[in-house]
Formats: sequence, structure tokens, C-alpha cells
Amino acid sequence: MDKKQFMTELKVRLKRLPHDEYQEAINYYEEYLAESKNEAKAIEKLGTPEQVAAKIFADYAGKPANKVNPLVVLLTICSIPILLPVGISLFAAASAAAITIFALIISAFAIILTSVVGALLSFGLIGSEPLTTIFFIGYGMFGLSLGYFMFIGLWKLSKLIGTGFSRLGVKVLRRFAK
Repeated sequence: MDKKQFMTELKVRLKRLPHDEYQEAINYYEEYLAESKNEAKAIEKLGTPEQVAAKIFADYAGKPANKVNPLVVLLTICSIPILLPVGISLFAAASAAAITIFALIISAFAIILTSVVGALLSFGLIGSEPLTTIFFIGYGMFGLSLGYFMFIGLWKLSKLIGTGFSRLGVKVLRRFAK
């Protein structure tokens, strides 16, 4: 195998490396083979391109991914006493909002239920108290419509808030993923 074949096969095998690591490895082996007096002996000493690529990948896997900046670590540690309560407060506020909306939806159901029950029970008074019956039927219909519109409004509000929180979460995650 000559230098050209060796380097061509090595380049194919190293394509998965990051660009800078790839260039560094290719440049190293091109220089190594260019400086050697006997090209065939140098290639024999290196081994097959497959063996060389395996060695490069093993070396690359053993490298630390990124060096950690001590200033970033120090700032992170110092910011925990501030960010942790803020995060807990935001979670508590979101939970309180969700619980409040859930309670209002339950109250809308309660208004609907009591209005329907009151209107149905007032039918028993039709013979003895017609004006009272009409009042309770009207009250029941008013409560039914109030409960219905409360339920619809709160349902849409909860969907809007849920969508807003999910979009906010996605934006935060994307920002920290960079």
C-alpha cells in the first residue's frame, strides 16, 4: 500500500471525527509519511488505516469533552442561594395558579349542578306556589348559564396558561441547551 492509498482510506475512516480533530489527524499522518525516508516501512510500522483510525478514535474518546472554566463553577455555586428560592417561588406560583383554575372549574360545575337541582325541585311547588316556582326556574337557568360560561371561560383560560407555560419552558430549555 502506498501513501496515497493509505491516506485515502484513513480519510474515509475518520469522517466521523469533528472537523478540527479530523484535520489535525490527517495533517499529522501526512507529515509523518512525508518525513519518513522509507514510505513503505513507515506505513508498515503504522499498521493498516483501520488500525490507525481505531487508535485515533480510542484517543479521541479518552479526551475530556470540554475544560470547565473555574469562574463559571464559582458563579454557579454562588448563584444557587438566589436561583433556588426563585425557582421554588415560580413553581409555587404556577402550582397555585393551576390549583386556583381547577377550583374555579369545580365551582362552575357546582353552580351548574345546584342550579339544575334547584330548578328541578321547584317543579314540586308548581301547584302551591307558582311565583316561587317561576323564580326558582329562572334562578336555575341563570345559574346554569353562569356555570356554563364560567366553565367555558376557565377551560379556555387554562388552555391558554398551559400553552404559555409550555412555550416558556421550551424557550428556557432551548436557551440553556445552547
